[in-house]
Amino acid sequence: MKIKHKQLGNKLMIREILTTLVLIVFLAMSMNSSFAQTKVKLTLNDYLEEYETSHSFTIRDSNQVISFKVISPKKKYKPNEKTEYYWFFAKEIKVTQGGYDGRLLHGEYSSMYNNKQLSEKGVFKYGLKTGNWRSWYENGKMKEVSNWKRGNLHGSYKQYDANGQLVKSEQYKKGEIVIKGEKEKPEKEKKSTNKDKKTSKEKKTKQLKEKKSKEKKEQNLENEK
Repeated sequence: MKIKHKQLGNKLMIREILTTLVLIVFLAMSMNSSFAQTKVKLTLNDYLEEYETSHSFTIRDSNQVISFKVISPKKKYKPNEKTEYYWFFAKEIKVTQGGYDGRLLHGEYSSMYNNKQLSEKGVFKYGLKTGNWRSWYENGKMKEVSNWKRGNLHGSYKQYDANGQLVKSEQYKKGEIVIKGEKEKPEKEKKSTNKDKKTSKEKKTKQLKEKKSKEKKEQNLENEK
């Protein structure tokens, strides 16, 4: 009887140990599951960044060396018909309005002239220009400074000549121009223009006085007759 009780006690102890182990495993799995769910939530908020792979490329043509990154979207989305998309296919960068059929440019973009001077620099986001973009002439002078949002000009746009002088300054909103500007005239040119205007006004005033004086004389002659 003592042996049977001892065996029964051992079985109960083993059962308690197994139960405890099962509880520990269950708790561990629950914690891992919660962590996994949290991770999934975080990655879903940044789905494209987390699960899509990007690749870097450098291509060369007769005039420039271009460095850029591309991405293949896992989720197909409908392009904007009015927006230009930049994509990469058959070792060439394509630009298409309202569509794409290859890997989209995504990330930093830069191009250089053969003399190692910067040609253009900016950022793409899923095939669309975004943020601040700058371009230069081959002599290193600034050519254009523009701001983009979702592939559309948005903000200030400035254009320079080959000597680095500002020739155009405009403001855009969602691709539409809101303020059209031209090169600001130098101070000397402003003074010269104002002087010309003043001279022209004085000349007109003088001519008007002479005309009135002539008419008055003619009228007096008529009265004398």
